[in-house]
Amino acid sequence: MDFTYQLLKQGMNGAMSAQSAIAQNLANINTHNYRATHVDFRKYLADARSMKEGRLSSPDVPDYSYIPTLRQGLTPNDSGNNVDLNLEMIEMSKNQLHYSGMAQQISKKISIKKYVINGG
Repeated sequence: MDFTYQLLKQGMNGAMSAQSAIAQNLANINTHNYRATHVDFRKYLADARSMKEGRLSSPDVPDYSYIPTLRQGLTPNDSGNNVDLNLEMIEMSKNQLHYSGMAQQISKKISIKKYVINGG
């Protein structure tokens, strides 16, 4: 499998993990002392992209375990919860756009391969 496809696949996996963290935050918006988490999958993708620089052959993109980490910089409310509804909704929208863009790129790559296989 080519490097770009592997990178897009891992990106989509990361976006799904990020979506799960956002959903968990929203589900716990009224839970006392809950701390919001997030998954920064873009950092993993940047690391994977840098593996390719300066190489003639494409390295395999590692399968990452996207582990949620505590979201920093949020002030807890009176109940100790630091989930910010507006921030979570913005993050959800950004994540959906990233996921959709990666899905479209994979679809285009598959279409190009089908076109070549069928003789144009």
